[in-house]
Amino acid sequence: MAITDVFTGKRTTADREGLARALVAMWTAMADGFREDEKSVEGAIFAERTAAVRADLAALPAGQLPDLALQRRMAEALAPSVAERAKDLHARIDDLDATIRTRDRDLQIQQLAGSWMTDEMARCRGMLMQALQGRETIVPANGPDGAGPLLTDLLSLVLNIAAPPPKPVASQGRRSETAETQAKPKEPATQPVGERAIIAQVLREVLDGTAQAPRLARALEDQELARRLADLFHEHQSYKAILKRLGILPG
Repeated sequence: MAITDVFTGKRTTADREGLARALVAMWTAMADGFREDEKSVEGAIFAERTAAVRADLAALPAGQLPDLALQRRMAEALAPSVAERAKDLHARIDDLDATIRTRDRDLQIQQLAGSWMTDEMARCRGMLMQALQGRETIVPANGPDGAGPLLTDLLSLVLNIAAPPPKPVASQGRRSETAETQAKPKEPATQPVGERAIIAQVLREVLDGTAQAPRLARALEDQELARRLADLFHEHQSYKAILKRLGILPG
């Protein structure tokens, strides 16, 4: 049935009013149904095509329905616009469906890659834990993910254990200056009144690193005792540094 047949057939007044109201409702739904991102293109095209009809509708008094001539023009404008609107919506749905399928495939690929990396990290964690077995070290209980300690923490422990202990710096300084100490004449003994204070001051300087073992030997008048004190101090510092790295002592 052609669109004009709807308006040329015999209709009662109620039928004509019902048809007019339905047509106005369809027109309003079409004109106001564009999304915000569609108003600048699709909405503008529809408004341009139906400018004359919209002007005649706007000129009607409030509450008055369009006559048969205006209804026919409205129907003739709506028919191609509704078909085009449905076609555009179907195309958009197809694009969204294709995008969803692509994203779903990419997600599956990422999940497979992540699963492989998770297994690889678990194997690495097991190898590092095995390397730390029987060592005098404290292994972290678990990491932020709750699955196990961080690989970086385990690797740091293994590297710290494998690294050689630091060399005693003061002892090296003592050996490098042995010849100089033996060549210099022994300084005269300090007066008994200030002897303890001088020895204490020199010992503090040696422990702070601002003085070396030969000066302590001259203050104590005992080179072997000075060497032993310096070595004991630096051995203590080495052990203390190791305990800090292992987390037993605060850093």
